[in-house]
Amino acid sequence: MEGSLKLVEVVEKYKPIAATLSSHTWKSWCGYFVARWGEVDIRSIGTGEINTFIAERRKEGKSEGTIKNMLATLRILFKVARKAGIAAPWPDDIARVKGSVERVRFYLDNERERLRKIMHKLDFEIVELAASTGLRKSELWNLKRTDVNLDTRFITVVGKGRKLRRVPIGPTALKILRRILSTSRSLYVVVPLGHEHYTNRKTSMEVWMRDVWRPCRRAANIENFRWHDNRHDFASRMARNGRNGLVIKECLGVSSLQMVQRYAHLDTNSLHQGVSCV
Repeated sequence: MEGSLKLVEVVEKYKPIAATLSSHTWKSWCGYFVARWGEVDIRSIGTGEINTFIAERRKEGKSEGTIKNMLATLRILFKVARKAGIAAPWPDDIARVKGSVERVRFYLDNERERLRKIMHKLDFEIVELAASTGLRKSELWNLKRTDVNLDTRFITVVGKGRKLRRVPIGPTALKILRRILSTSRSLYVVVPLGHEHYTNRKTSMEVWMRDVWRPCRRAANIENFRWHDNRHDFASRMARNGRNGLVIKECLGVSSLQMVQRYAHLDTNSLHQGVSCV
């Protein structure tokens, strides 16, 4: 077909874009698409084919959130095809896919204390630093000594899109950072016990998560708690202490107040205090 564009060719055009994304799952998802429709003109992939694809993924046991993200990648491929000069509108009447269920979680009473008793002091400081700064996992692990200014009490991190942002240092984080910077000579702030020989930060992070964080979390009986929930806990504590939404937004480094609402959650005591005046 004249002017046709095979899906495998669209994926090749998409690779330079996808390589800049923080998520690595685009590779496996594109692999699904190439295995199924690689040699097919993208314009001929219609509603029926995509709905069948959704049904098969459900049969494989894929979660609704995963399927939704896979379809989002496929939709981007259709946009890439349009930019390449091939009209490939997204098909109508695609089967409805529910988004992943958002797990709202922050530390409950005594959970942090249970972690403190189980974890080594240096390991627990990493957890405390995450919960007291609101830094993302990759931001915390790649944090360098030169990024921390104890005089101005700000941390400089490279956010999404390579944009620099400043994160204020609170009392808990200040105490931890002072100890680390005065006793450690490492280029990086977070260097867990026994991880001094790791040169690859990502490997160090994954090993620590596997060997320390997850086992200790299970031992402390803290269920359904992701590392990313430390950011939720950070924002929730600020909200429960009456901090302005704009302040929380700047500290988290999110783009809108709507995102703050997703991170900041009130506990039962806060709700009871709210209605105490009526």
